Amino acid sequence: VNERGKVMNRILAFCFIFIFFSPLMAGGKKSKETDVKKLLSSPDTVVVHGQKLVLNTYLWRDFMPISPPNGKPLQATIKIVPVEDEYIKSTIDADQVWMIHGSEIWNERLEDVRKPQSENRIRVLEKVCRNGPKWDPGSEVTVVVRLQDRDGKFYFLRASNQKIERTD
Repeated sequence: VNERGKVMNRILAFCFIFIFFSPLMAGGKKSKETDVKKLLSSPDTVVVHGQKLVLNTYLWRDFMPISPPNGKPLQATIKIVPVEDEYIKSTIDADQVWMIHGSEIWNERLEDVRKPQSENRIRVLEKVCRNGPKWDPGSEVTVVVRLQDRDGKFYFLRASNQKIERTD
């Protein structure tokens, strides 16, 4: 290897070491614990632009005969529901979900289930996430969803003790 190749190898090695160890030097584990505490302290009801909202979930693992022997990964349907109004304001969206199972945490982007027929008359904001961990059916998790309003402000909404169902 020529001199230029040696220099490039040293630069790559330095970059690898920096990327690998920088979270540890910054106290990454502590910030993760803080993040989990922050998520777990999210409210179970949130008010966005004067509208009270709650979180409903359905979590499941598929063990149907066409599934792998140890079942498919966790899937979830997430519903943001207005408490006092018939319709949810169309200026609210949900983009991220966190699921906390003991000391484990899983984060995923939320996808639309279907486009609403009318942008102004949405009864429930429904989202889905797939390919989660293979946590045991029957176990319970805490689910936290991040909402965003039309002004770009974020809100966090929690549903505790959500049971993972099993479909056979």
